[in-house]
Amino acid sequence: MSQPARRHWARPIGERLAFPAVFALLGLAGLVIKTVPFKHVAKMLGPHRQLAPWIPVATVQQQRQAERVGALVRRAARRTPWRSNCFPQSLVAATLLRAWRVPYAVYFGVSADPQPPDRINAHAWVCAGPSAIVGGNGFERYRVLACWAWVAGGPIHE
Repeated sequence: MSQPARRHWARPIGERLAFPAVFALLGLAGLVIKTVPFKHVAKMLGPHRQLAPWIPVATVQQQRQAERVGALVRRAARRTPWRSNCFPQSLVAATLLRAWRVPYAVYFGVSADPQPPDRINAHAWVCAGPSAIVGGNGFERYRVLACWAWVAGGPIHE
């Protein structure tokens, strides 16, 4: 048995069972990104927070769940034969975090570094509590253009 196969079978049963679903969700997210107008995709992310880089508070248990979700999404994304970059990973992570009722924020930003005039370096990332779940810590390298956040139990207030 290969080393990746051994590592897969050594993981908890719930993670092994979730992997194919996350793999498929990454494919579906890629298809949605290519075929559905962004205004409709954005509705799946949660309430729009404009430019405010706002991070909902998460309990320790929610934080652990969010980190498990992030690890699973990143692991599945590395194994897809299609491109599963930051955008589909963010959509899938947001979907799973909402399903587990974990508060999160999705950010879209552009590089703060100067770029050639014909190229924009865009990025998407998801945070839950103080942790970056997918997409790394985008605050260090990217200027936030928009933020969507979701909190279980109701609307988000300033």
